[in-house]
Amino acid sequence: ITLHSLPASPPGRCVVTTLHVLGLEFEEKHINSIAKEHKKPAFLAMNPRGCFPVLTDGDFIIAESFAIAMYLCNKYEKGENRLYPLQPEVRGKVDQLLFVGSVLYDAALQYLNLLGVIYDGGVMAPEKLPGVYHALGLCEAFLQGDFMVGDHITLAVLDIFMSCGLYLLDLVDFNDYGAYPKTVAWLKRVRNWSYFKTANDEGMKELENIYRPLLAKNTQNRS
Repeated sequence: ITLHSLPASPPGRCVVTTLHVLGLEFEEKHINSIAKEHKKPAFLAMNPRGCFPVLTDGDFIIAESFAIAMYLCNKYEKGENRLYPLQPEVRGKVDQLLFVGSVLYDAALQYLNLLGVIYDGGVMAPEKLPGVYHALGLCEAFLQGDFMVGDHITLAVLDIFMSCGLYLLDLVDFNDYGAYPKTVAWLKRVRNWSYFKTANDEGMKELENIYRPLLAKNTQNRS
Protein backbone atom coordinates (compact mmCIF):
# COMPACT_ATOMS: atom_id res chain seq x y z
CA ILE A 1 0.00 0.00 0.00
CA THR A 2 1.37 3.42 -0.99
CA LEU A 3 -0.18 6.74 -0.03
CA HIS A 4 0.60 9.73 -2.24
CA SER A 5 0.00 12.79 -0.10
CA LEU A 6 1.56 15.31 2.28
CA PRO A 7 1.72 15.30 6.09
CA ALA A 8 0.28 18.83 5.95
CA SER A 9 -2.81 17.67 4.05
CA PRO A 10 -5.87 17.24 6.35
CA PRO A 11 -7.57 14.78 3.96
CA GLY A 12 -4.29 12.88 3.73
CA ARG A 13 -4.17 12.67 7.51
CA CYS A 14 -7.67 11.15 7.46
CA VAL A 15 -6.26 8.27 5.46
CA VAL A 16 -3.11 7.97 7.58
CA THR A 17 -5.23 7.68 10.71
CA THR A 18 -7.44 5.05 9.11
CA LEU A 19 -4.36 3.05 8.09
CA HIS A 20 -2.98 3.24 11.63
CA VAL A 21 -6.23 2.21 13.27
CA LEU A 22 -6.54 -0.74 10.89
CA GLY A 23 -2.94 -1.72 11.66
CA LEU A 24 -1.89 -1.69 7.99
CA GLU A 25 1.67 -1.21 6.82
CA PHE A 26 2.09 1.43 4.14
CA GLU A 27 4.59 3.66 2.39
CA GLU A 28 4.12 7.41 2.10
CA LYS A 29 5.25 9.25 -1.02
CA HIS A 30 5.16 12.98 -0.40
CA ILE A 31 3.86 15.22 -3.16
CA ASN A 32 5.76 18.43 -3.95
CA SER A 33 2.71 20.66 -4.07
CA ILE A 34 4.74 23.87 -4.43
CA ALA A 35 6.14 22.48 -7.68
CA LYS A 36 2.57 21.43 -8.59
CA GLU A 37 3.61 17.81 -8.93
CA HIS A 38 -0.03 16.84 -8.49
CA LYS A 39 -0.90 18.69 -11.72
CA LYS A 40 1.65 16.86 -13.86
CA PRO A 41 0.82 13.98 -16.22
CA ALA A 42 2.18 11.19 -14.00
CA PHE A 43 -0.07 12.21 -11.11
CA LEU A 44 -3.05 13.07 -13.30
CA ALA A 45 -2.89 9.53 -14.65
CA MET A 46 -3.71 8.37 -11.11
CA ASN A 47 -6.26 11.07 -10.34
CA PRO A 48 -7.53 13.27 -13.18
CA ARG A 49 -8.77 15.79 -10.60
CA GLY A 50 -5.16 16.53 -9.70
CA CYS A 51 -5.89 16.32 -5.96
CA PHE A 52 -4.30 14.29 -3.21
CA PRO A 53 -4.38 11.93 -1.38
CA VAL A 54 -4.20 9.02 -3.80
CA LEU A 55 -3.69 5.46 -2.61
CA THR A 56 -2.28 2.55 -4.60
CA ASP A 57 -2.81 -0.99 -3.39
CA GLY A 58 -0.97 -3.24 -5.81
CA ASP A 59 -2.36 -2.33 -9.23
CA PHE A 60 -5.48 -0.74 -7.75
CA ILE A 61 -5.62 3.07 -7.61
CA ILE A 62 -8.17 5.11 -5.65
CA ALA A 63 -8.45 8.81 -4.81
CA GLU A 64 -10.54 11.01 -2.46
CA SER A 65 -9.95 10.58 1.25
CA PHE A 66 -13.42 9.31 2.17
CA ALA A 67 -13.44 6.82 -0.70
CA ILE A 68 -9.97 5.61 0.29
CA ALA A 69 -10.97 5.13 3.92
CA MET A 70 -14.12 3.24 2.90
CA TYR A 71 -12.13 1.02 0.53
CA LEU A 72 -9.56 0.18 3.20
CA CYS A 73 -12.29 -0.76 5.66
CA ASN A 74 -14.23 -2.77 3.09
CA LYS A 75 -11.14 -4.75 2.09
CA TYR A 76 -9.18 -5.17 5.30
CA GLU A 77 -11.42 -4.64 8.31
CA LYS A 78 -12.58 -7.71 10.23
CA GLY A 79 -14.33 -8.42 13.51
CA GLU A 80 -16.88 -6.38 15.39
CA ASN A 81 -16.92 -2.67 16.29
CA ARG A 82 -15.80 -1.72 12.80
CA LEU A 83 -14.75 1.72 11.66
CA TYR A 84 -17.19 1.29 8.79
CA PRO A 85 -20.07 -0.68 10.31
CA LEU A 86 -21.80 -3.43 8.36
CA GLN A 87 -25.33 -2.68 9.59
CA PRO A 88 -27.04 -0.59 6.88
CA GLU A 89 -28.66 1.82 9.36
CA VAL A 90 -25.43 2.54 11.25
CA ARG A 91 -23.38 2.72 8.06
CA GLY A 92 -25.97 5.10 6.64
CA LYS A 93 -25.48 7.43 9.61
CA VAL A 94 -21.70 7.26 9.16
CA ASP A 95 -22.09 8.12 5.46
CA GLN A 96 -24.37 11.03 6.35
CA LEU A 97 -21.80 12.45 8.75
CA LEU A 98 -19.04 12.12 6.17
CA PHE A 99 -21.02 14.45 3.90
CA VAL A 100 -21.48 16.83 6.82
CA GLY A 101 -17.73 16.70 7.37
CA SER A 102 -17.21 18.10 3.88
CA VAL A 103 -19.33 21.13 4.81
CA LEU A 104 -17.24 21.72 7.92
CA TYR A 105 -13.96 21.41 6.04
CA ASP A 106 -15.08 23.79 3.29
CA ALA A 107 -16.15 26.40 5.85
CA ALA A 108 -12.71 26.40 7.47
CA LEU A 109 -10.89 26.45 4.13
CA GLN A 110 -12.85 29.50 3.03
CA TYR A 111 -12.34 31.39 6.30
CA LEU A 112 -8.62 30.66 6.43
CA ASN A 113 -8.32 31.06 2.65
CA LEU A 114 -5.78 28.27 3.06
CA LEU A 115 -4.87 27.70 -0.57
CA GLY A 116 -5.02 31.40 -1.41
CA VAL A 117 -2.61 32.28 1.41
CA ILE A 118 -0.16 29.53 0.46
CA TYR A 119 -0.21 29.80 -3.32
CA ASP A 120 -1.61 33.19 -4.33
CA GLY A 121 -0.44 35.80 -1.81
CA GLY A 122 -3.89 35.92 -0.22
CA VAL A 123 -5.05 36.75 3.30
CA MET A 124 -7.78 35.44 5.57
CA ALA A 125 -11.43 36.01 4.66
CA PRO A 126 -13.14 37.27 7.86
CA GLU A 127 -16.40 37.67 5.95
CA LYS A 128 -16.51 33.86 5.85
CA LEU A 129 -16.54 33.56 9.66
CA PRO A 130 -20.35 33.08 9.81
CA GLY A 131 -19.85 29.90 7.80
CA VAL A 132 -17.52 28.60 10.50
CA TYR A 133 -20.12 29.26 13.20
CA HIS A 134 -22.74 27.50 11.08
CA ALA A 135 -20.39 24.52 10.72
CA LEU A 136 -19.73 24.42 14.46
CA GLY A 137 -23.46 24.49 15.05
CA LEU A 138 -23.84 21.46 12.79
CA CYS A 139 -21.13 19.63 14.68
CA GLU A 140 -22.82 20.44 17.99
CA ALA A 141 -26.18 19.25 16.67
CA PHE A 142 -24.83 15.95 15.34
CA LEU A 143 -22.78 15.06 18.41
CA GLN A 144 -24.55 12.13 20.01
CA GLY A 145 -22.68 10.43 22.85
CA ASP A 146 -18.94 9.90 22.75
CA PHE A 147 -18.63 8.73 19.14
CA MET A 148 -21.14 10.76 17.08
CA VAL A 149 -22.77 7.53 15.91
CA GLY A 150 -22.85 4.11 17.56
CA ASP A 151 -20.88 3.11 20.64
CA HIS A 152 -17.35 2.91 19.23
CA ILE A 153 -14.97 4.77 16.92
CA THR A 154 -16.12 4.94 13.30
CA LEU A 155 -15.05 6.78 10.17
CA ALA A 156 -17.46 9.51 11.25
CA VAL A 157 -15.08 10.37 14.09
CA LEU A 158 -11.85 9.82 12.17
CA ASP A 159 -12.74 11.70 9.02
CA ILE A 160 -14.92 14.50 10.39
CA PHE A 161 -12.37 15.41 13.02
CA MET A 162 -9.41 14.98 10.71
CA SER A 163 -10.63 16.71 7.58
CA CYS A 164 -13.07 19.27 8.90
CA GLY A 165 -12.17 22.75 10.06
CA LEU A 166 -12.08 21.93 13.74
CA TYR A 167 -8.41 21.03 13.56
CA LEU A 168 -7.52 23.59 10.88
CA LEU A 169 -8.84 26.43 13.02
CA ASP A 170 -5.86 25.90 15.32
CA LEU A 171 -3.79 27.61 12.61
CA VAL A 172 -5.21 30.97 13.70
CA ASP A 173 -5.70 30.09 17.38
CA PHE A 174 -9.47 30.16 16.99
CA ASN A 175 -11.07 29.72 20.42
CA ASP A 176 -14.62 31.05 20.15
CA TYR A 177 -16.26 27.78 21.16
CA GLY A 178 -18.39 29.13 23.99
CA ALA A 179 -21.68 28.22 22.33
CA TYR A 180 -20.52 24.69 21.51
CA PRO A 181 -19.78 22.84 24.79
CA LYS A 182 -20.29 19.34 23.36
CA THR A 183 -17.86 20.12 20.56
CA VAL A 184 -15.26 21.41 23.03
CA ALA A 185 -15.50 18.27 25.16
CA TRP A 186 -15.33 16.07 22.08
CA LEU A 187 -12.27 17.86 20.71
CA LYS A 188 -10.46 17.52 24.01
CA ARG A 189 -11.17 13.79 24.14
CA VAL A 190 -10.22 13.10 20.55
CA ARG A 191 -6.97 15.07 20.71
CA ASN A 192 -5.74 12.69 23.41
CA TRP A 193 -6.21 9.53 21.34
CA SER A 194 -2.77 8.14 20.49
CA TYR A 195 -3.38 7.53 16.79
CA PHE A 196 -4.57 11.09 16.28
CA LYS A 197 -1.30 12.34 17.72
CA THR A 198 0.65 9.94 15.50
CA ALA A 199 -1.12 11.04 12.34
CA ASN A 200 -1.61 14.72 13.12
CA ASP A 201 1.13 16.29 15.17
CA GLU A 202 3.84 16.31 12.51
CA GLY A 203 1.51 17.29 9.69
CA MET A 204 -0.19 20.05 11.64
CA LYS A 205 3.16 21.52 12.66
CA GLU A 206 4.29 21.43 9.05
CA LEU A 207 1.13 23.17 7.88
CA GLU A 208 1.46 25.75 10.64
CA ASN A 209 5.07 26.48 9.61
CA ILE A 210 3.90 27.07 6.04
CA TYR A 211 0.67 28.97 6.64
CA ARG A 212 1.45 31.33 9.50
CA PRO A 213 4.57 33.02 8.03
CA LEU A 214 2.90 33.40 4.64
CA LEU A 215 -0.24 34.85 6.23
CA ALA A 216 1.85 37.41 8.14
CA LYS A 217 3.84 38.28 5.03
CA ASN A 218 0.79 38.58 2.78
CA THR A 219 -1.09 40.67 5.34
CA GLN A 220 1.85 43.04 5.70
CA ASN A 221 2.18 43.37 1.94
CA ARG A 222 -1.43 44.52 1.76
CA SER A 223 -1.18 47.09 4.54
